[in-house]
Amino acid sequence: MISPMPDSERARARPSFAAHACLRSLGTLSPCELCHKECPAAAIDLQAADVAINANCIGCGRCTAVCPTGALHGPHNDSASLARRVPPEGPVRVECERVPAGLRAPDTVLLPCIGALGVNELLALGERAANATIEIVDRRWCADCPAGGTPYPPGAAARARLAQLFEEMGIAQREPRLIAQPAEARLRDDAVTLRHSRRAFLRGLVEPGAATESAAPVEKGARRAAMMSMLHRIAERDAVPLPSSAFPAVRIDERCRDHRLCVGVCPTAALAGYEDERSGVEFEAERCIACGACVTVCPEHASVLLAAGAGALPAVRERLTAHSMRACSRCDTGFAAAGDSEELCLACCKDVRLFQLPAQ
Repeated sequence: MISPMPDSERARARPSFAAHACLRSLGTLSPCELCHKECPAAAIDLQAADVAINANCIGCGRCTAVCPTGALHGPHNDSASLARRVPPEGPVRVECERVPAGLRAPDTVLLPCIGALGVNELLALGERAANATIEIVDRRWCADCPAGGTPYPPGAAARARLAQLFEEMGIAQREPRLIAQPAEARLRDDAVTLRHSRRAFLRGLVEPGAATESAAPVEKGARRAAMMSMLHRIAERDAVPLPSSAFPAVRIDERCRDHRLCVGVCPTAALAGYEDERSGVEFEAERCIACGACVTVCPEHASVLLAAGAGALPAVRERLTAHSMRACSRCDTGFAAAGDSEELCLACCKDVRLFQLPAQ
């Protein structure tokens, strides 16, 4: 028998926030609003380069499911902990913790909300369950639930995404199934929401308008890395191909001048510079979260992001550009020249233009 989420975990249901891992720290280069749009309780306030969680938070976990970096996270986002709660055999049943004990099976995996199941969480359940089906139980309570507000269980985008990945891998039969088992709404335990809200309010008295800062270090690429690790393990165990759409692609055309601003802003180090006989930018699709910051920052508009990949598995690390280096005739600094006639680096070009007198 698998025990439900203990009270000690429920008490920590309000998500922790790691400011350094949030894409909003990149400013206008990646104005991510996914958590704000997903929150059903208007509990997330977006600041210039930060996120604040107010006392409206009900601990549903929907924001953590859509956060691309894991900057917002809770106990249910721990893939290893979640997998340990999966029964050793038979279908994996997942329900909202508002479903009372008398209404659910004893081996049910409970979550703050069905919408707390992101792609990573679904993969963790699927990896542990092997060939067993994942059954997400729909009690038809979501429309007027404090954590719902939708006719069907939230998290549809994550379920559809996993279904797409599994179809590409040839294991479509293992995609999560939404099982309708309607029950009377009066049976729903909304006291769970009240308990979460009360804890959130008390925390707000201690630290007004702020999220609980994460004590553990969270890297911007950690959630992405966990997802890719699970996909690799499933592919190896079941002898199936990796899904090409899981690997975003970046293309950089001939307008690139090797400024490497894209490398500087990439939050997960998917883009990196290299120098040997030539100079340029390398790309590792496994690390890319398709935030688009590289495209936004490029001064020559030379970069293109293909979020769903280019239709084939990429090399481990692709070289996107290869520039021949030349010494600037003015300052002797190495730079990537656009053609044989270009003799000045970008900085010297700007200096020369700045001090040129306008034609009379």
